[in-house]
Amino acid sequence: MGKISIRARGAALALGLAAIFAGAPAHARNLALLIGVAAYDEPAIRALEGPRNDVLLLWRHLTKHGFAPEDVTVLAEGLPARVDAPKPLAAPTRAAILAGFADLAAKAGPGDFALIHFSGHGSTQPEGAVDESAEPEPGGRVQVLLPKDAGKYDAEARTIRNAIVDKEIGPVLDRIRDKGARVFIVVDACHAGAVTRAGSSDVARAVDGAALGAPEAIAPTRTIGPATRRAVVKAQNRGALVGFFAVDSWSEALERPMPASDEFIGVENARKFGVFTWRLVRALEQGRARTYRELARLTALDIARNGAAAAPPPMFEGDLDAPLPGVAASGPPRFAGRVENGALALDAGLLHGFETGARVALFDAPAADARKLGVVVLDEASAATSRAASASVASGQVWAEMEAPAVAFRLRLAASAPARALVAAAAEGLPVDLVEGAADFAATLADGRIWLTRDAAVPVTSAAALDRSPSAPAADTPEARAETRALLWRLARAANLVRLAAASAAPDGGESPVRIALDLTRETDVAALKDARRSCAKPQKPADERLPGETGAVLGHCDGLKLSVENGGERDLDVGVFFLDPDGAVATPSRDWRQNGCIAFLPAKAQRPLVVRTQMRLWTANGPGHSGLHRILVFALPRQGGMPANLCPLVESEPPASGQAALRAGGLKGFAALLARAGMADPSLRAANPFAEEEIAEQAGVAVKQFTIDLRPAGF
Repeated sequence: MGKISIRARGAALALGLAAIFAGAPAHARNLALLIGVAAYDEPAIRALEGPRNDVLLLWRHLTKHGFAPEDVTVLAEGLPARVDAPKPLAAPTRAAILAGFADLAAKAGPGDFALIHFSGHGSTQPEGAVDESAEPEPGGRVQVLLPKDAGKYDAEARTIRNAIVDKEIGPVLDRIRDKGARVFIVVDACHAGAVTRAGSSDVARAVDGAALGAPEAIAPTRTIGPATRRAVVKAQNRGALVGFFAVDSWSEALERPMPASDEFIGVENARKFGVFTWRLVRALEQGRARTYRELARLTALDIARNGAAAAPPPMFEGDLDAPLPGVAASGPPRFAGRVENGALALDAGLLHGFETGARVALFDAPAADARKLGVVVLDEASAATSRAASASVASGQVWAEMEAPAVAFRLRLAASAPARALVAAAAEGLPVDLVEGAADFAATLADGRIWLTRDAAVPVTSAAALDRSPSAPAADTPEARAETRALLWRLARAANLVRLAAASAAPDGGESPVRIALDLTRETDVAALKDARRSCAKPQKPADERLPGETGAVLGHCDGLKLSVENGGERDLDVGVFFLDPDGAVATPSRDWRQNGCIAFLPAKAQRPLVVRTQMRLWTANGPGHSGLHRILVFALPRQGGMPANLCPLVESEPPASGQAALRAGGLKGFAALLARAGMADPSLRAANPFAEEEIAEQAGVAVKQFTIDLRPAGF
């Protein structure tokens, strides 16, 4: 790869990252450039709080795990003057950032590890003259990072003043790698996809280009011929390159209040970090990843498990199969704890993945061959500690290892003052919590309707829009309340299924006899692509791309999907396949599936796979469909007692009447019962573990997989 395209996709690397560097070869040097842009000279660019905390978090752990302070360059402002805080070299202006890149390239040598971290705002501007061989930009716009001195759009220069265009970073990475150093670049910024919700505790790390005067498009310019390749003496072993990004080129990355100690900036319970930062930290703290791909997958699954069904997945590029530097082969870490009077207190908390409902194994020592004492389910957790009220082991020192994460079966909803009373009345008895600040969805009033949007997005209210936000009438009538209630129920059920699938999915590449794969076929006919509303003919060519489970893919109208499920095991399987659209609707591959409990039977040692084919459609005979995030969830459940599971309630069930208990999973056992309870949004389930003690035997052999498709019109 000659360069990596830094498209303001966002990502932030933080706490625990340095643990992957511990144990690097003695001759290797660990270098880092940390950039945190919180305040801006241009008033149109909203100040952020999180970048300072991202830098503090990362600095602390890098310097404790193999990075010499003199090898870590920090460009930031407003950091506390403490012994354990870095002293920034300069403010994060364009000149300082480019100088930092150049200095890093000058210092790097064979075997070195170079970390580049940017935390701040991103935006977009029209694409100017381009190399004829360059990869097309989404929507004809390039992504830019905004330094402290970023300004308005300069029409003559055709760029936002002092912005750093994504293509400026690629050559810097090349120079570092050509010297034999490995590069891990992470960026916590994003494309300006929407305007933040006023008064929200969620802050989008994006600036709408229009706010800086950037036009929607500029006059065509000549295409530049292929660039002359610079003369470079390359090392025999060119350094690997990996990029982690919180979101894609058109979505917004957010920062939110996260659990943290008072050593970070902000008031208690309101210290902000990048959302991706915090989830990546948890994945690193688990110590289970051996390669960048495994780290990426663990991070993506944690985001999906804790976010709503509409949350965009992170993006990853580069040599993902390269080993993480310094990772030990002794297995996941164990954290110290103590049992007193039957209660357990652990020195590990939310940052380490130890949260309420998590299943934790206890050992008598941190060594790999330690004796297992028992298992507990955690009752409470803070940023760095957790507790279990009942631990049936002897009092004394113990070491805890995460066995399985918890799953929260609640929809967090933030509502504006005018919408709050209407939403509260409709949500009675449903698994919906009205919260202030960080939420899965936000409810606002506009045009006589209640609109629900993801995170900080502004509702799309146009009836002709492909990505129109879900809504219900804003009226205090039984009919309006029923419609709002059905909408909340639908979104809660979809979010719960996504979370459960993420929590239950096993790592790829294992020895499981069940193999689940999704192949893509993209429309390439130029004439067909010109008709955005065409009827979709069945794809004639074979699939040309396989979608990995840890990341998503961007598809367009009429692109095809082929889902394959193979069963090479000794047990018959009931396979449930569910399609979730951005509106929260859940569907099966066809109506025929509903005649058999919404599952397909896949016998043991099947000679051929179960195959499901479909096409993505932005336009139907009934009008515009749904652009945005579509998910495919696959659950392969070993058949119990010769009786098939009935998963149709996940598709067909109606919300209970107000004041009545939600449906439960009567008759089902093991994972099927948990799946049904989650999908039917049992309000009693604030948290649950998919691998509870009483369910382990029944769910041996369960296979779960989820895929994310971002359906976009042409031009993105």
